[in-house]
Amino acid sequence: MSFINQTLAGQGPNENALVFLQHLYYLRVPFVPGNPIHSWNIDPRRYASTQAWEALFRQQNIRWVVRSPDYPLVVAGPLRQLEAEGWLVPVARADVTDFEGFRISGARKSVPVVILRVRE
Repeated sequence: MSFINQTLAGQGPNENALVFLQHLYYLRVPFVPGNPIHSWNIDPRRYASTQAWEALFRQQNIRWVVRSPDYPLVVAGPLRQLEAEGWLVPVARADVTDFEGFRISGARKSVPVVILRVRE
Protein backbone atom coordinates (compact mmCIF):
# COMPACT_ATOMS: atom_id res chain seq x y z
CA MET A 1 0.00 0.00 0.00
CA SER A 2 2.88 2.37 0.61
CA PHE A 3 3.67 2.30 -3.14
CA ILE A 4 0.13 3.44 -3.96
CA ASN A 5 0.03 6.00 -1.14
CA GLN A 6 3.38 7.51 -2.20
CA THR A 7 2.58 7.52 -5.91
CA LEU A 8 -0.83 9.13 -5.49
CA ALA A 9 0.12 11.45 -2.61
CA GLY A 10 -0.79 15.04 -3.30
CA GLN A 11 -3.53 14.25 -5.76
CA GLY A 12 -6.48 16.59 -5.55
CA PRO A 13 -8.80 15.99 -2.58
CA ASN A 14 -11.67 15.38 -5.00
CA GLU A 15 -9.76 12.92 -7.19
CA ASN A 16 -10.45 9.27 -6.47
CA ALA A 17 -8.67 6.06 -7.35
CA LEU A 18 -10.69 3.03 -8.46
CA VAL A 19 -8.88 0.19 -6.73
CA PHE A 20 -8.91 -3.49 -7.68
CA LEU A 21 -7.05 -4.90 -4.67
CA GLN A 22 -8.08 -7.37 -2.02
CA HIS A 23 -6.75 -5.47 1.00
CA LEU A 24 -7.73 -1.80 1.17
CA TYR A 25 -7.30 -0.92 4.83
CA TYR A 26 -3.87 0.76 4.55
CA LEU A 27 -4.78 3.07 1.68
CA ARG A 28 -4.47 6.72 2.65
CA VAL A 29 -5.67 8.23 -0.62
CA PRO A 30 -9.32 8.78 -1.62
CA PHE A 31 -10.52 5.59 -3.32
CA VAL A 32 -13.52 3.65 -4.56
CA PRO A 33 -13.43 -0.16 -4.30
CA GLY A 34 -13.56 -1.63 -7.81
CA ASN A 35 -13.90 -5.35 -7.19
CA PRO A 36 -17.56 -6.42 -7.58
CA ILE A 37 -17.05 -8.94 -4.76
CA HIS A 38 -16.25 -6.10 -2.32
CA SER A 39 -18.44 -3.33 -3.75
CA TRP A 40 -22.14 -3.70 -4.47
CA ASN A 41 -21.89 -0.50 -6.53
CA ILE A 42 -19.79 -2.26 -9.21
CA ASP A 43 -22.39 -4.51 -10.82
CA PRO A 44 -20.81 -6.40 -13.75
CA ARG A 45 -24.12 -6.32 -15.67
CA ARG A 46 -24.18 -2.53 -15.36
CA TYR A 47 -20.53 -2.09 -16.36
CA ALA A 48 -20.37 -4.30 -19.41
CA SER A 49 -19.33 -1.52 -21.81
CA THR A 50 -16.55 1.04 -22.03
CA GLN A 51 -19.16 3.81 -22.07
CA ALA A 52 -20.52 2.66 -18.70
CA TRP A 53 -17.01 2.75 -17.19
CA GLU A 54 -16.32 6.20 -18.65
CA ALA A 55 -19.57 7.45 -17.09
CA LEU A 56 -18.54 5.98 -13.71
CA PHE A 57 -15.16 7.72 -13.95
CA ARG A 58 -16.91 11.06 -14.51
CA GLN A 59 -19.61 10.53 -11.85
CA GLN A 60 -17.20 9.35 -9.13
CA ASN A 61 -14.39 11.73 -10.17
CA ILE A 62 -12.05 8.79 -10.70
CA ARG A 63 -8.66 9.90 -12.04
CA TRP A 64 -6.66 6.75 -11.27
CA VAL A 65 -7.20 3.02 -11.64
CA VAL A 66 -5.11 0.60 -9.58
CA ARG A 67 -5.00 -3.08 -10.53
CA SER A 68 -3.05 -5.96 -9.10
CA PRO A 69 -2.20 -7.88 -11.11
CA ASP A 70 -5.29 -7.69 -13.33
CA TYR A 71 -8.97 -6.79 -13.19
CA PRO A 72 -11.58 -9.29 -11.93
CA LEU A 73 -12.65 -11.42 -14.90
CA VAL A 74 -16.30 -10.32 -14.71
CA VAL A 75 -15.33 -6.69 -15.51
CA ALA A 76 -11.98 -7.14 -17.28
CA GLY A 77 -13.13 -6.91 -20.90
CA PRO A 78 -14.20 -3.25 -21.08
CA LEU A 79 -11.33 -2.11 -18.83
CA ARG A 80 -8.72 -3.86 -20.98
CA GLN A 81 -10.35 -2.26 -24.00
CA LEU A 82 -10.03 1.18 -22.35
CA GLU A 83 -6.33 0.47 -21.85
CA ALA A 84 -5.92 -0.60 -25.48
CA GLU A 85 -7.68 2.58 -26.66
CA GLY A 86 -5.49 4.82 -24.49
CA TRP A 87 -8.23 5.87 -22.04
CA LEU A 88 -6.32 4.22 -19.19
CA VAL A 89 -2.61 5.02 -19.35
CA PRO A 90 -0.07 3.20 -17.12
CA VAL A 91 1.94 5.74 -15.12
CA ALA A 92 3.58 3.58 -12.43
CA ARG A 93 4.18 -0.07 -11.63
CA ALA A 94 5.93 -1.98 -8.91
CA ASP A 95 6.20 -5.42 -7.38
CA VAL A 96 4.91 -5.27 -3.81
CA THR A 97 4.88 -7.85 -1.05
CA ASP A 98 1.51 -9.13 0.13
CA PHE A 99 0.29 -11.92 2.36
CA GLU A 100 -0.35 -15.27 0.73
CA GLY A 101 -3.25 -17.21 2.17
CA PHE A 102 -4.08 -16.56 5.80
CA ARG A 103 -2.26 -13.61 7.33
CA ILE A 104 -1.46 -15.55 10.51
CA SER A 105 0.76 -17.97 8.55
CA GLY A 106 3.09 -15.09 7.69
CA ALA A 107 3.68 -16.38 4.16
CA ARG A 108 4.31 -13.61 1.66
CA LYS A 109 4.38 -13.30 -2.12
CA SER A 110 5.37 -10.66 -4.65
CA VAL A 111 2.46 -9.09 -6.53
CA PRO A 112 2.66 -6.63 -9.45
CA VAL A 113 0.66 -3.39 -9.00
CA VAL A 114 -0.11 -1.04 -11.89
CA ILE A 115 -1.43 2.50 -11.50
CA LEU A 116 -3.18 3.95 -14.55
CA ARG A 117 -4.26 7.53 -15.20
CA VAL A 118 -7.75 8.07 -16.61
CA ARG A 119 -7.53 10.21 -19.73
CA GLU A 120 -9.58 13.36 -19.45
